[in-house]
Amino acid sequence: DLIGIDRTLVSRLENLGEVRKGSRLALTGFPISNKEEIEDLAHREGIDFVLVMTDAERWQFAETRSGVRLANDMMIMLSELRDFDTVIFLGSDMRIKLIESILDPGMVFSIELGKSPMKQDVYVDPGMLQNAIRSLMQ
Repeated sequence: DLIGIDRTLVSRLENLGEVRKGSRLALTGFPISNKEEIEDLAHREGIDFVLVMTDAERWQFAETRSGVRLANDMMIMLSELRDFDTVIFLGSDMRIKLIESILDPGMVFSIELGKSPMKQDVYVDPGMLQNAIRSLMQ
């Protein structure tokens, strides 16, 4: 009242500043056959960062970049992942070990899709993933 600001505006501003409840989650992995379904699920569940690829997309990502650009892009992504409380990683046994050695193992929730080397896309059970996401967000 003293400075002439409407009470509803103050209430809206207060709501903008609310602290988010739950963990900040990222989801990444490859090679996923039902990529679109997994992306849709992740967005519906409130995942903050989603990067899943099919096997073809994974190879296209690697082959269309020079060595320097690929290394820089990977370093940027890994740096972004460090900003999350938990990273859900879908991948092969070897890739899981690699991501856990780069990131803090305590922040990685891994779902093994198979043994390396993986050469074809794998179906990820949306119900199982949804249960994992919901348990991690508590």
